[in-house]
Amino acid sequence: MPEVKIDSDLSIGTKQLSDYLMTAKIESYHNGIVYKDKDGKEFHIELSDHRLVKTPGYEILLYDVDDVAFFENNRFLLMKVRRGKREYRYLIADLYEKSEKENEEEKQEGQTEQSTR
Repeated sequence: MPEVKIDSDLSIGTKQLSDYLMTAKIESYHNGIVYKDKDGKEFHIELSDHRLVKTPGYEILLYDVDDVAFFENNRFLLMKVRRGKREYRYLIADLYEKSEKENEEEKQEGQTEQSTR
């Protein structure tokens, strides 16, 4: 009987990584990812002993990974994961940065909502 290997754990770990990056400011993404959360705390995502790890704290996002690469395509951040002979690509974040005008408009909208409560 042929062996069927389902790598669904990769999708779950990738979703978790994507959730972290959703509200983050990505500083760099070449040999790993460096990002700051909404409170300005810096985190690193890197491959260590065949695991994709978030530090500080050493949270393991993916297991049994041979290689991980991060790259940009059309202002989106993608991750390429290699496990054995299989390769997977995931969209993990957008690299869109709001302009100063958009940030100011968002602040004004927030102040308007607070004053109407």
